[in-house]
Amino acid sequence: MDESPVFIIGNPRSGTTLLRMTLNSHPLICIPPESHFFLWLEEKYSNWTPENGHENYLTDLFLSTKFETWGLNKDKLREFIANQNPQIYSDLNACVYRHYCLVNHSNTRIWGDKNKLWKDKLHEILTYYPEAKFIHIHRDGRDIACSYKELNRRKMDSKYAPKLPIEIEEIALKWKENISFIFDFKSYVNPINFLSIRYDKLLTNQDQVSMKICDFLKLEYPAVGMSHLLQESDRFDEPEEFLQWKEKINKPIDLSNIGKYKHALSKEEMLIFNEICSDELNYLNYI
Repeated sequence: MDESPVFIIGNPRSGTTLLRMTLNSHPLICIPPESHFFLWLEEKYSNWTPENGHENYLTDLFLSTKFETWGLNKDKLREFIANQNPQIYSDLNACVYRHYCLVNHSNTRIWGDKNKLWKDKLHEILTYYPEAKFIHIHRDGRDIACSYKELNRRKMDSKYAPKLPIEIEEIALKWKENISFIFDFKSYVNPINFLSIRYDKLLTNQDQVSMKICDFLKLEYPAVGMSHLLQESDRFDEPEEFLQWKEKINKPIDLSNIGKYKHALSKEEMLIFNEICSDELNYLNYI
């Protein structure tokens, strides 16, 4: 299995889940559902060595936020880690991803991760995996604002329901912060290991974007194509716990998600957002 993982990064509601499932339709790629264990365990286990053993790590791993959605068996994972004999923290984490991939997709060549919280740990990831590849999917921040406002009106009882900004100014400032951070991070990554794609392009031409990604990952484009609806089984579906706010992921692409801010935001809201994020919107060619 390739030891150069791929990390999907992007602002919440920017299409990271759609991209994950599209990538998983390739027979050689496996990216598990979103979990936070790498983030939460780093402080405690960053200096892990084999002398520390695996039990404490496994205990904390299976208590990590969202990890239960992976459906892994602790005994089998313990056996896999012992056989792999990892020597450092990055290898120990990689064992977890590789085991998930082998359980769900035995032909995997590239493992990866999708997590909107990676923004806070991108530099650490680069330290642990210097040859990692990053795919940044970005979406017009004004459409993201519409998505936030829509979700904030819903009643969701999932313990994992997203907590999103409410006011347009707060939404704009958070989007600006996230985009600016990723712009800066990009300068630290070898250009051949960083790819930016647009959400609207993924919606309007999934095949073309998928071909671009395959070229980036040095993989052949599969004969059957790539689509979030091309799964051979339900193994890569989003966990049921997430579907209250991701219900569209198992449906055909909805092009009305592009430019919906034009009728969903008020003129005042658009003015506020444009004023706060003019540089970022211009840089990404949204205005």
